[in-house]
Amino acid sequence: MERLVMRFALALGVVLVAAIFLAGAAGFLCAALYLYLATLMSPAGAAALTGFAALAVMGVLLITGRLAVMKPASRLPATSVAAAPALDETQLAQAISTLLGTELGKTFQDHPKSAAAVSLAAGLALGISPSLRGLLLGLIGTQKP
Repeated sequence: MERLVMRFALALGVVLVAAIFLAGAAGFLCAALYLYLATLMSPAGAAALTGFAALAVMGVLLITGRLAVMKPASRLPATSVAAAPALDETQLAQAISTLLGTELGKTFQDHPKSAAAVSLAAGLALGISPSLRGLLLGLIGTQKP
């Protein structure tokens, strides 16, 4: 057991040192990109473009990591799809609204402060923007007053 703990500690130390070197290398790459872009444009523009490039790389890495961690969705056999009863538009809309209402209700109950903030932001957006209000009224089938 002691040997296993030592191997784990050694592996963790190696990963930590590698992460430090990776962060340093990323910093030098960002600095090199900035210096190159500074010769082509203003320093502020070069800094902004370098920052956006770093954010884009971070986003790609996060999405890739999330996709790697997520388990693949289970696929239904082709026979079960053909055997499923056909739903008309009203039944489908009712099923979706029930599921969405249940999930949103549970989320709002679990996070009441966030729910209040989102509701406030949505109310402000609808109150400020007549076009957004018209779009929402059009979606729910109500005519504009």
